[in-house]
Amino acid sequence: MPLNSVMLSIGILFASFLGGILFYYVVDHNDKQHKKYELDQFLNVLIQFILYLWLMKIIAQFSMVFQDPMSVLAHPANSMHFLFASIILLVHLWFKYRNNTSATINLFQTSSIIIIASLFIYEILQLLTQPGADFNVMIVVLAALIVTNVLLYGKHNELILSGSLIGVFLIVACGFAFFKGYYMFFGFMLSPYYFLLLIILLAIYLYYMVYKNKLHESTT
Repeated sequence: MPLNSVMLSIGILFASFLGGILFYYVVDHNDKQHKKYELDQFLNVLIQFILYLWLMKIIAQFSMVFQDPMSVLAHPANSMHFLFASIILLVHLWFKYRNNTSATINLFQTSSIIIIASLFIYEILQLLTQPGADFNVMIVVLAALIVTNVLLYGKHNELILSGSLIGVFLIVACGFAFFKGYYMFFGFMLSPYYFLLLIILLAIYLYYMVYKNKLHESTT
């Protein structure tokens, strides 16, 4: 991949997540200290995912690590690296937050807002910078999710709202992926089964969180 294309891809990703973070900062109703803390938690998770992505690249090309380590790191990650990095990250987060319900709910809500907004900006930038790029219907879906989030944020249970928005996105992305054979998620070509797995995990997570909260309320 030419250096200019690599730098453009990195620039688009950086601008997308920066825009998503700014969107969260504007939409969230909590005080500045709470926002800063939640953003720190999100950025820590994002950095961990990037490190796991690099680790997967190194493991996949281990024979080349000692011969030409820079080429291994410079080589773009693929969907398999993304899949295994996602699995490792989810296991890591489960061990880290398994006894801290409020922290995992806050992280989930923050991540949901930022990821949806960042992906919307990413799709727009791809449309503007890629020659011959076609309009992606997912842009309309993401825009609708963002507007819904803005209108309902703070008026309903934030866990259910975030879970519903992410759930709708995952279902639509899964449908796109089954139709085309893949869905491009931040430049990664992911199979429908990846999104299907996330839908199942999301359903389990939301059921567990809602059930746990109801159980807690019934005992107090």
